[in-house]
Amino acid sequence: EELGFKYDSSRLDFSARHSSFVNMEGFEKISSEIYKKDDFFEFGLSTQKIFGKKFPVSGGGYIRIANWTFIQSILGKYIKKNNSYVFYLHPFELSKEKMPRLKKLKLYDRYYLSAGMLSYSYKIEYIIKKLKKQGYEFLTFEDVAREVM
Repeated sequence: EELGFKYDSSRLDFSARHSSFVNMEGFEKISSEIYKKDDFFEFGLSTQKIFGKKFPVSGGGYIRIANWTFIQSILGKYIKKNNSYVFYLHPFELSKEKMPRLKKLKLYDRYYLSAGMLSYSYKIEYIIKKLKKQGYEFLTFEDVAREVM
């Protein structure tokens, strides 16, 4: 927000997340996983409850690294129950350039940055086709923010 962005998608309700969280103080819940504070929107990442715990079905390393059969199952459940879905990816995940090897990274981070890269584009195509088959409409965050204002 300080850099002039009007929306973000960093909120993830998942207890095992290894990265930072978003301070939601002062945000008003507009609809399922959409929050607003003044003119700034936070779009929460999609999760599906499994055995009473939420698991991300929204992209990035969670889709690349997790067991694909498991992801297909919980994603199918999510899509049938919900009318919105946030998918994200990191630019490096579709790059044909190989990530430089950074020696100072922890083993977990090196694994996270490299695992599942060969099959990721297939998984993205699968998810897009599944969403289209369910009748989902594809919108930008800007489109959605305009609709809920």
